[in-house]
Amino acid sequence: MWLSTPAVAFSDYIRHNGKSTGDEVVGIQVVDPNNHLVKGFLQASKQAEPQWWLESGSHPIEIVDKQKVRVLIRSKILGQKYQSDAVLVTFDCGKGNVIHMISHFYLQRTETRDARHQMSAEQYATDVSASDAIKNLTRNASNLNYAQVQSSATSSQFIYNQIAERLTKYNQ
Repeated sequence: MWLSTPAVAFSDYIRHNGKSTGDEVVGIQVVDPNNHLVKGFLQASKQAEPQWWLESGSHPIEIVDKQKVRVLIRSKILGQKYQSDAVLVTFDCGKGNVIHMISHFYLQRTETRDARHQMSAEQYATDVSASDAIKNLTRNASNLNYAQVQSSATSSQFIYNQIAERLTKYNQ
């Protein structure tokens, strides 16, 4: 949920901290490596820190109920600049579960900040121990760099994990 003004839908759990971000890409860190939703980020972060795009005017997340809200992904840079490091949080609410993140999920972009991010897509496939078929595909992807493939892979894995968890939960 991203609105031009702060929402009060879950004000007992989280709220906008009053600041707005610039248009920037920040490094992110997985907080809860055992949570199924962020498993795709773990292998990707062994060699190079995954990134998250903060659209201009994104609202940093202030956690109101620290007992019920679980931070799954945070950013040290986000915390330093905007006094809130939460990137992706989750909490149970009523009969459901809320997953909330700063910025739009589908609008992610990357930056090649370090030597690893500038490497080839094939190097990313090697780093995450991808299958030989995937490694062969990435050899022909000379127009893609490590950072782009890392961002796409972690985003895809996040969606897959979310769907799998919901199907498992509701098929029991």
